[in-house]
Amino acid sequence: MFILDTDVLSYYSRGGYPTLTRRILATPPEHLWITIITVDERLQGAYRLINDIRRPDGGMGGCRLLREAMRDLSDFQILPYDSNARQIFNRLSAPVRRNGANDCKIAAIACTRGFTVITHNVQHFQEIQTGCSVLFEDWTVDAT
Repeated sequence: MFILDTDVLSYYSRGGYPTLTRRILATPPEHLWITIITVDERLQGAYRLINDIRRPDGGMGGCRLLREAMRDLSDFQILPYDSNARQIFNRLSAPVRRNGANDCKIAAIACTRGFTVITHNVQHFQEIQTGCSVLFEDWTVDAT
């Protein structure tokens, strides 16, 4: 089972990473998940654009982003950030959590379920691994 990190979901929805697209499409849909953390990140990004009154497009870019996010998010099953994940997150060192709290939460969710995180941000997940043994892969590059 796999959890798509927020960056990977964004790359997939925009295209441009043929290896990633092939791997996602070749994986049975019931094996692909996203987390509530990714849902929050995608929606917050759209809301920020919508609410930025200084934007010359009057927030229309945010509206477009929100529509795209809703479409993308609806394609995947969503995992919660539950008390088990919170316990793992709280055990991570403060410097690791500060470097990327949302990635840490996604890693904690993956650890509680034994899922592998699909991410392009492998460096940060390597740092997190010292605290929760998270499995991760980068599907944006060809496996050799």
